[in-house]
Amino acid sequence: MSVQLIAWAYGQHVGSATEKSVLLALANAANHHTGRCHPKITRLADETELGEKTVRRALTSLEAKGIISRERARQSDGTLGTYTYRFPMLDFHDQPAVTESTSPPVTATALEPEVSLEPEVSLAAEPRARPRNPLWDALTEVFGEATTETACSRRGKVCRSLTAARASPEEIVRRARAWPRHFDNATLTELALEKHWDILGRPPLRVEGR
Repeated sequence: MSVQLIAWAYGQHVGSATEKSVLLALANAANHHTGRCHPKITRLADETELGEKTVRRALTSLEAKGIISRERARQSDGTLGTYTYRFPMLDFHDQPAVTESTSPPVTATALEPEVSLEPEVSLAAEPRARPRNPLWDALTEVFGEATTETACSRRGKVCRSLTAARASPEEIVRRARAWPRHFDNATLTELALEKHWDILGRPPLRVEGR
């Protein structure tokens, strides 16, 4: 995973929420040294909660716009391997791509570093290259900085959901402040805000002071 690449993907205007979701899933799978990834369509469909045909159309559109590029080499038995995706708008070190066409055949274990199952590390000391995202900034105002890759990934998911709900930064702050009137002493989290977004936009069922 590359936090900087995910932040870059957030800042791209790709034309649709569907394509943005697929682009973010690719960025999440990319190796932070090479900027390459090779997730299967089934994985992208699972992570974006989209149909496989929808994911394929989004990938074709992203490639046509020059936001991603992809290549599919043949394996030693003549069959086509998994696509390798790149981000041509960004400058990564020119290192050989890892594909299923290498000999001997690439195993699942060999691919693990590329899909980047890295231990969680603190991001507090790293420079933040994330483009301004008003919804992200509003969540930061309410919940503080996301300082780990897990927290960034979770906040990204919440941002996508609130974007689909047409939330505004002001509304995020307002509904977060309304939380105690709806749920008493329950702890407010980003995922709880997302889950109860509609409820927080309504008047509370109970009247304060009664």
